[in-house]
Amino acid sequence: MNITYHQITPHESSLSVLTMNALTTKRGNSGRRHNGHYNHLQYKSSDQHYLKQASIDQNFRSVKRGEIFPNASLVDLNGNLVNLSTIIDHRTTILEAGSLTSPSFMHHTEQIDRLQNLFPKVNFITIYVQEAYPGFKVSKHKSLRQKISYARKLKTYLHKDRIVLVDSLEGTAHNYLGNMPNSCILLNNEQRVIYRSNWCKPCDLETLLSGLILSSHDAPDHGETLSELPN
Repeated sequence: MNITYHQITPHESSLSVLTMNALTTKRGNSGRRHNGHYNHLQYKSSDQHYLKQASIDQNFRSVKRGEIFPNASLVDLNGNLVNLSTIIDHRTTILEAGSLTSPSFMHHTEQIDRLQNLFPKVNFITIYVQEAYPGFKVSKHKSLRQKISYARKLKTYLHKDRIVLVDSLEGTAHNYLGNMPNSCILLNNEQRVIYRSNWCKPCDLETLLSGLILSSHDAPDHGETLSELPN
């Protein structure tokens, strides 16, 4: 029987190793895996932490389609406070939540890079949020400095023009984005949400960016409410 092997590129290899290392958690940890706080220690995928946390957090509020995305507290990779409106600068913008340990985010980095080449006038902004699967290699964020260091490492895997901003330890911007590991929002030049999804879908973004004459009423909203998500 002939077996065909897929030749893994260096880029694919580095992403795979990094993600798998990040998924390696410490063994023998007793007690609760998440304790009702935003910045959790570790958990299994079966815990569905994000859904539980969203229901616990009374301040949880994702921005809906048609609303203006707020100027959340963000810093750049040098630790400087930034004004989101200044960075957006009246340009169409994609805001995507991500982290080193988000398999969904890391899986489609090259697809988003391709979109960035196709649409050079669009802002592509990654907001570094809490780790999807914190563990031994990439741990829970204990300080903003640590979170920035992880964001800098993430930047090395992304398009050279991708803007990476770091969310606060409290997850202010992440709540606006939907509190999911790889949620995504498309803003028009007025910083108004015209599309949102709990999971970033590059194919949807390409369709929307290709026909941006769609009004905000025509654009789909894939940000399910908590009641619509599986338990």
